[in-house]
Amino acid sequence: MRWIEREMISRGYRVFPVTFKWMRNLTERGISLKKNLEKRGIEVIEVHPGTSRKILGPLWELLPKINLRIQKKDLSRDEEDAVYSAITAFMYFLGEFETLGREDEGLIVLPLPIRK
Repeated sequence: MRWIEREMISRGYRVFPVTFKWMRNLTERGISLKKNLEKRGIEVIEVHPGTSRKILGPLWELLPKINLRIQKKDLSRDEEDAVYSAITAFMYFLGEFETLGREDEGLIVLPLPIRK
C-alpha cells in the first residue's frame, strides 16, 4: 500500500490500493496513458473522484454553486466520476486544490471545499 492510500484512509476517504489484483490493470492503463500524454507535452494529474465527491458534496447541489449545468439528469456512476474528475481538474487549474502523496509514489490532487 502506498503512503498516499494510508493517508487518505486515515482522513476517512475510501480508497483501494493500486496493488489490489483487480486494480492492477486499471493502474497499468493509467500509467501507460500518462506516459503517452506527457510525451505530447500534456500535464497529467491523478485524481480520485470518490474523494472529490466526498469533499465537494452531492453533484446536483454542487453544480449550481459553480454555475455548471448538465443536460443529462440520470448519470451513471462512471459519468458522475468523470464530472467530479473534470471539476477537480478545473479546480487544479484555478489553484483551488491540495495534493497528497510523495513524488516517488505519486501525488493525488484533491479539490478544496467550495464555500458558497
